[in-house]
Amino acid sequence: MELPGSGYLFTLAVLAITFVGFTAIVVILRQSAGGKFLPIDAVVARLFMVWGFTVTYAAMLPIVLAAYDLTPAAVWQMSSIVSGAFLLVANASYPFLRRRATGEATPMHVQLHVIFALLTGLVLLLNALEPFPRAAPAIYLSATTVYLVHASFAFVQHFGFMLENMTTTRGRRHRL
Repeated sequence: MELPGSGYLFTLAVLAITFVGFTAIVVILRQSAGGKFLPIDAVVARLFMVWGFTVTYAAMLPIVLAAYDLTPAAVWQMSSIVSGAFLLVANASYPFLRRRATGEATPMHVQLHVIFALLTGLVLLLNALEPFPRAAPAIYLSATTVYLVHASFAFVQHFGFMLENMTTTRGRRHRL
């Protein structure tokens, strides 16, 4: 069965995997430019890659489930549960991983990114309850899109911190 929105989901998956590749390139370029690779760099790079892969898989999941000839409602419910639960687990763990890498508390701007990502996961879980059954596909597409847009804004913010640190304090810890 052809799932409504599948073309959009394919496009979203391509954008998300491109985001993952770009993250890897930036990490390599930073090291090539002489930036010291700190433990927090590995944690942050991992976070951005997890965000990108999460969107990629969330975009592919409804299409795979639809291939099993499930009803559209079941496809969106199952996709929302799996994707929402994964977003909650992946993002709730970041402050702990960050603290382990830096020994410092998570800065407020990073906490806000985590909270926003957790809220997106909650929206997906609530979507599985189908409060608006006709809007379930649109809510799913919107939530996964917002998650990728959010990841890109967080990445640009972090990239600014990386550049700032490379030009002013080579080798010291950076803020994200």
